[in-house]
Amino acid sequence: MKQVKEVISIAVLVFVGMGIANTSQAVSYDEAKEQYQKEKAFYKESREQFIQERKKIKELRNVKDKIRYQEASKKHLIKVIDVLIAKLNRIEAWVNNRKALTDSGKNKIIAELNEDKKWLEDRRRGGKNASGEEIREHAKEVRA
Repeated sequence: MKQVKEVISIAVLVFVGMGIANTSQAVSYDEAKEQYQKEKAFYKESREQFIQERKKIKELRNVKDKIRYQEASKKHLIKVIDVLIAKLNRIEAWVNNRKALTDSGKNKIIAELNEDKKWLEDRRRGGKNASGEEIREHAKEVRA
């Protein structure tokens, strides 16, 4: 995940630099901002549902609710992973559209992004059939 942070940092710096150099991309900024707002709302909604389920669990404390809590945790983990993969896809598209980067530089960044996407997909597949403890472990790995 350190590589993802480095790639994202580089991408942000390049994006800011290109934005300063070329102001004709205001439309794409607005589209990106709109997409970000949609994803942020999607994440907040998922998080709120997860918090509501967790509150119900704390109130009732029985076996059925624990199962419901685990299911809500799985759904939330999968949604978070989907959002992260979507962000990586947007970064990949952005890198592909950069003329300032060489082909070898683009390929290197895209290869790293693909590795991260594969890793996230593995966590997503593992999260679908995971127990409560496995869900916590997957969530910790993804968060890290």
